[in-house]
Parts: sequence; structure tokens; C-alpha cells
Amino acid sequence: REGSRTAGSTMGFTTNLFGVIFVMTEGLAHDCTPGAMRKVYFLLFVDVLQLLRIMTTPMYGWALDTQQIMNYTDLVWVFTWLSGKVPVVPRYTFFIVGVILVSIAVADTWYVTHLFQQGGIQ
Repeated sequence: REGSRTAGSTMGFTTNLFGVIFVMTEGLAHDCTPGAMRKVYFLLFVDVLQLLRIMTTPMYGWALDTQQIMNYTDLVWVFTWLSGKVPVVPRYTFFIVGVILVSIAVADTWYVTHLFQQGGIQ
């Protein structure tokens, strides 16, 4: 009897998980226009630069000169550098905005899961 209960809860979990993924990606339109592809390539390029910037820190054995060159690929560093000696936007503001955006995404996922479990989404 316990085995069937575990199998049922696992089946319910996977059903809920795939249901939430389906609902959250349902409205996405996958267009392959040149503008959309340029946007995708630009975002991938920015991601690669951010990854390289993290990987080339002196903590991983890279020289300080390498890190200073790679600083130009860090968007937060570039925005702070462009604003001059007195930063217009303090660095912690980017962290706070990131935490708020991730919190909204987690809350949205929880809400969709709740609606799916209640049968509000078919």
C-alpha cells in the first residue's frame, strides 16, 4: 500500500511539474525573424562575456591585468565607469533589482503551481 502511495505522489508531482512548465511557456511565440535572431545572438554574446569575466578573476589564477581587461565586459562595471567618479546608480541597486525580479519569478511559478493543483488551469 505504501508503494502505490509513493508512486501516485511521484506521478502527481511530475504531472504538476510538466503542467506548470506548459502553462508558463504556452504564450511564447517562437518567431525566427532576423530581428529576433539578432536579439538572441546579442543576449548569448553578453552571457558569454559575463561568463568570461567571472572565469578570469585572480581567484582562478589569472593575472590582475587580465581581470582589468575583462572588466570592460561586465555591464555593471561599465555602467559605473561611464557614470564618472561618482556613480549615478550605486552597485547594490543592481543586486536589489535582481533579487526583486527573481522573487517575482518564483512567486509567479508558485502561483501557477497552486492554480494548476486546484484545477484552475486545464
